[in-house]
This record gives sequence, C-alpha cells and structure tokens, in this order.
Amino acid sequence: MSRIHCDLSTVNISVAPNPATSGTTLGVTDANAAYLPDTYPYWATLVPTGAAPTRANSEIVKVTAGSSSGGTTTLTIVRAQGIPVTTAQTVTTSFDIYDANSAEVVIEDGWTPARAAWAYASADSPTFTITVPSGAASKYSVGDRIKLTQTTVKYFIITAVADTVLTVYGGTDYTLVDAAISLNYYSHQKAPLGFPLNPLKWTVVFTDTSNRQQGTPTVATWYNLGSMAITVPIGCWDIGYKVVAWATRTEGDSSMLTTLSTANNSESDSEFTIANYSYLQSGFGITHNKNKIVLLTSKTTLYLNASTVATGVGAINFQNTLTPLYIRATCTYL
Repeated sequence: MSRIHCDLSTVNISVAPNPATSGTTLGVTDANAAYLPDTYPYWATLVPTGAAPTRANSEIVKVTAGSSSGGTTTLTIVRAQGIPVTTAQTVTTSFDIYDANSAEVVIEDGWTPARAAWAYASADSPTFTITVPSGAASKYSVGDRIKLTQTTVKYFIITAVADTVLTVYGGTDYTLVDAAISLNYYSHQKAPLGFPLNPLKWTVVFTDTSNRQQGTPTVATWYNLGSMAITVPIGCWDIGYKVVAWATRTEGDSSMLTTLSTANNSESDSEFTIANYSYLQSGFGITHNKNKIVLLTSKTTLYLNASTVATGVGAINFQNTLTPLYIRATCTYL
C-alpha cells in the first residue's frame, strides 16, 4: 500500500545535498526510506539532528521523486519551500528529514490528502458510495471534488455525506469499481489541479430523433409519448428539456402542454410545464424549452409528458425528426 503520509517518522540524512545549501538531491538508507512517504510530491522538513525545528535552523523542501540503488534511496528535492518560504540551510549528514505536512500541500494543487482509508461500498452508476471513517460530515461536504486511484486516476463529485459514507457522482468518464482505493484526496475548491471542468462530462442526457404521437387525446389527460424519460442521480441539477410540440386537428383550438413529471401520466411540478395556445386550421406546432434547478435526495426518473386542453384535437405529437428532443440534467455542483 502506498504511503501518502507518515507520522512520527524522523530519519537521518545519509547522503547530504551537494552543494549543501543548493543541491537538489539527498539520500537516506532504504531502511529509513520505509518511514517516509513514497507518494510524490510531498513536503518534508530538514532539521539538525536532535534539535527542535525553527525557522532559523530548519528548511522545508518539496520531495518530487525517489529512487533506490545500492541500499540508498535518493530523493529529489526543491529547496526553500513552505509558507512563508523557509531559508535554505547548510544541510549535512548531521541533519534529519521528516514528513512536514506543509500547508503548501493544499495550496499548490488544491488537493488535500484524505489520510484515511476509503473503500468501495456500492454502485448505481453513475453514482457510487464509498465507506470512510466516522465523522465524515466534519471533513467532507456536498460539492467537494475527490481524486483517487484504481489502476488509473479517477475524479468524482460528492453528492451526499453520511457519517461513514460518501455518495459520489462520476459523470460520463469515471466508474468506481469493487477494488482497492489508493492515493485518495479531496478538495473544497472548484477547480483543483487536474479536475475536469467540462460541463458535458457532468451531464446526463436523453435524446430522441423519432416522431412520437398520441391519437385522439382526452382533454386534460397526460400522456408519455414514446416513453420519453431521463433518470437523474442524487444531487442538485439544472434540468431542462426541448421538444417541438405539435397538435393536429381539422380546425379549431390546437392548444398543447408539455411537462417533466415524476410519473408518466401526470404533472408533478407546474414549473416544468409549458403551454401553447392556438386556434388554427390543420394544427399548430412550437418548440417547448424549459429549465429548472432541482435538488434530488434519491435517484429519480423524470418523464416528458404531453396533454391538451382542447376538445376535438386529432393527435398530439413530438416532432423529433424536425429537431431532436432532448432532456438534460447538468450537475450544479460543478
């Protein structure tokens, strides 16, 4: 298992930087390297052996790589790091090194090491759950980004937090599998380094390009033409639809309504409803386009339904060959 952080682990420097104040490598024995992180980069403190670290005698460095040869692990370092920056010291083999956990680890790339075990819990793609140590609500929040490794690096958005469970959304690109999780990080920032911000990657879309029809509709009855629906995961979403709605008749009132509803035969939210009222010969069609921010506490299917308030309408239609119907939900935590 990779070591992101090591507690209470101060080890001696066996090979000093050369030159002592500007050299960019140092060595520790392989045995001592086992007490340092092996995940890069990390920040470390260089301090005289036996001394308490101060800004006068110590230096924070960024360790960017490590390699072992002949019993020595050579660490590549960037000198004089920290917040505020520290001063490069004359580092000798009378110095020790330990994991500094500098504030710079968060500021530089926006990611904070979780420093806790995460484990796969369940999948309802594109939503997944991860078990974490108790007290998650005091550490993570809805909308946080997370980064982890399961063979490859994966990114998720937290959509719900319980005491020991994170619910996360993987968008179009990332799937959590039942396998070990390593190199786990979280971020309260909008755009930590590497996190994909393209809204299309965090959007659920349903489209249709076939015409759909309900003949001889009953007034004020809702119909789900062609089973048009979208399933939206837990979270806060900007949900919208667009469809060419067309009512046909020989002559008279051709009014038609559309709505997104939690059932396939009703109007569950009038704010999702659009109506067009017309009195024409042979019928009338118009593009219906509607959006709304919705907070979902459970996975929800929304149906695109249609109705008419006029008697004598021959049929109500979705003319999806003219322009594709779409129902789209974009994660607002983005």
